[in-house]
Amino acid sequence: MFEFFIRNKIKNLCKNSRRDKRFLSMDKIYSVLLVFETSDYEVVDAFVEHLEKMGKKLKAYGYKVKDDKYDYSETPYRIIVSKIDTNKSGVPDKKLLEEFSRQQCDVLIDLTINENI
Repeated sequence: MFEFFIRNKIKNLCKNSRRDKRFLSMDKIYSVLLVFETSDYEVVDAFVEHLEKMGKKLKAYGYKVKDDKYDYSETPYRIIVSKIDTNKSGVPDKKLLEEFSRQQCDVLIDLTINENI
């Protein structure tokens, strides 16, 4: 039930997006926004290192899954924690949405395998 409302909120936010949608080759990409699950942290960290060696500027957001017991306080990435960055229904906090929408990047890469609304 709540997923329906969350999906609609996301769709409405996407409709109001002011981002230019375009296709770029790797040599034209300068900044990357990365979305991942913390369960894949080691793989993502290696991927980020590879992109940084290519000269790309990176900003990464990781979603901390419920079973993950690790502390990510020392990570350079923004870790999203349910119940802290979301309300009781699972809807992202307004501050988080504003922070995420302010990000300027050439490409968004979603490395999540599971759907985390």
